[in-house]
Amino acid sequence: MSMATRTDTQAPDHLEPITHAENQRHIRKTHRKHGHPLSGDNLRIGPNGARACRACNAAAQRACRERHRAAGPLALIAYKNRYVN
Repeated sequence: MSMATRTDTQAPDHLEPITHAENQRHIRKTHRKHGHPLSGDNLRIGPNGARACRACNAAAQRACRERHRAAGPLALIAYKNRYVN
């Protein structure tokens, strides 16, 4: 198994050989980069088994709403009609 040190290429000189155990530690992180724990009430597990941070998701939704509010009331109505219904 190997882990890419660059994600935009799969050239052999950009790969680092690692064990399966190291790869699993990399995959199963316990905290997000913003410090939120990936456990308890903050953890959402999707139908495909993907783990998601509820706090990061809420922050991303707030930022999206703020961007649309800044664009004006008509843009917000169009956004709600497109995504909420």
